[in-house]
Amino acid sequence: MGRNRTVTQAHLARNAGVTRQAIHKNPHIKKTADGSVDVNATATTLGALERAQLRKEEALAELRELELQEKQGLLVDAAHVREEGFKAGRIIREGLQAIPDRVTALVVAQFGVTELSAAKVHALLTEEIRKALTAVSDGVLECGESGPAAGSAPDGISVGGRESEAVAESGGGAGAVAD
Repeated sequence: MGRNRTVTQAHLARNAGVTRQAIHKNPHIKKTADGSVDVNATATTLGALERAQLRKEEALAELRELELQEKQGLLVDAAHVREEGFKAGRIIREGLQAIPDRVTALVVAQFGVTELSAAKVHALLTEEIRKALTAVSDGVLECGESGPAAGSAPDGISVGGRESEAVAESGGGAGAVAD
């Protein structure tokens, strides 16, 4: 067996990248009677200290990188994004829900659809907007699948002589809507 190699606590602390107090207070580091450190007896602990120091340096580097990205505008606060997204969603929802009230009379007057009451047009617009908002809130907007097929119109309106499902089922009629 070879002679035990010793170094001062300050020397070990400098090489390990920690404070001398960290070396002094660590119970796993074997110290000799004169206070120096027995390197051979504490090799495992030294490796653990080096790994801990490396993890600390890596974490600090990652933190600095995140701070830099935030200053560059590449990162934003998630709570702020959620809050602003909620506000935008509310504005969109309220705007869409106001459409039936604004558009019903215009649709009836524009297309001269006398057989459809304003209440039916309003109900139709309200229901279609509700469906779209529900799909968005569910996170699944199925473009093309939930809407009317090409060449057909929503319930209550006929295009090219074909009645929509709700009117046909109820036995009611609808005037053709011309472009």
